[in-house]
Amino acid sequence: MKPLEVEVYTDSAPLMKQLESGQSRWEPRMDGLLAYVRQELRALKAKVLWVQIDRQRADRHMKYKMERDRGSQAPKFVQKQIKGDRKVLDFAKACRGKRKSDSRGSSRVRG
Repeated sequence: MKPLEVEVYTDSAPLMKQLESGQSRWEPRMDGLLAYVRQELRALKAKVLWVQIDRQRADRHMKYKMERDRGSQAPKFVQKQIKGDRKVLDFAKACRGKRKSDSRGSSRVRG
């Protein structure tokens, strides 16, 4: 069987610099994770390619797939009027109202 060729495309120049140097200049605590990622990319014999942001197609495809699989994930909120023209956006109340069977102490994991 022919081995797969793995190509990773990114439009992030800082990521490319970090993968090339092996060091995270702005987040030194991430160096261990960066070393692991480099190790795994080497094991896969992967190519990491930088593309211009206008040529990056994955964003479009991934966003479409996520919306199709999970539905729109736009945050819902309850809007209240207070003292005339001021508004309060209550994200927590909308989440609580969605599933009444869920409680704050619930440890059940849904897949």
